[in-house]
Amino acid sequence: METVAISSCGHWVAAGGEDTVVRLWDVVNYSGVPHASFQGYGNAWTSIVFSPDSTHIASASDDGTVWIWNIQTGEKKHVLTHGGSVKCLAYLSSGELLASGGKNCKIWDVKTGELEADLQHKRSVATIASSWDGMKLWLGTEDRVVHDWSCAANGQDTALVSTTAFSGDFQYVASSLGGNAVHLWETESGKRGPILDGHSGSIECLSFSPVSNLLVTGSSDGTVGIWDSRTGKSVKRLKEHSGVVTGTAFSPKGDQFAT
Repeated sequence: METVAISSCGHWVAAGGEDTVVRLWDVVNYSGVPHASFQGYGNAWTSIVFSPDSTHIASASDDGTVWIWNIQTGEKKHVLTHGGSVKCLAYLSSGELLASGGKNCKIWDVKTGELEADLQHKRSVATIASSWDGMKLWLGTEDRVVHDWSCAANGQDTALVSTTAFSGDFQYVASSLGGNAVHLWETESGKRGPILDGHSGSIECLSFSPVSNLLVTGSSDGTVGIWDSRTGKSVKRLKEHSGVVTGTAFSPKGDQFAT
């Protein structure tokens, strides 16, 4: 599996990878087998996100397409043509818009499947995070820069990357810069916060708890780190994985996370 996501209602977990199938599990009434499976064209899935209302899944593929599925019916709602490998996805605000990142960042109308905006960058977009109100996007590009886009003005500020996430209160943004440490910044001031350093391999994924200061990181060293994001101190290190940890996501209540 290359990517994992948990729905905002806490009912569903979805995961996908090189076998081109997105598998959906019901974690409330867990049976040990997927509740549903969604089949792609034939390329690996690189990113999965749930819509804010937990009714749809968007999945990105190496073949340059983005698929949107209805969870209950299994119906394929849209296949969006981004072009080039798509590395990351994020829903904006109430879920009316979807951002996809690859050689550039594209904003889509989820209802119609129409392209709303094309945000150009010199280097490929590796990760996307959106603010709670959908008015701001943070794009991490392969030149190790986080770009701060205002969706209202369609303008851009460059702040100072392989993966990015907002804290539950949106006061902090965390990014890894392709190494084995995570850097934190205050979203309003841009002031640098603690540096979380402790993995022996590169950071492949990270996620904030929605209700606390905890931050979880997954690394190429096969370990999962749990951190206090305000102090920068390590809380716990998990070694259950036998290989690279490529995805992590918290449940809505923050009492569980998946890797």
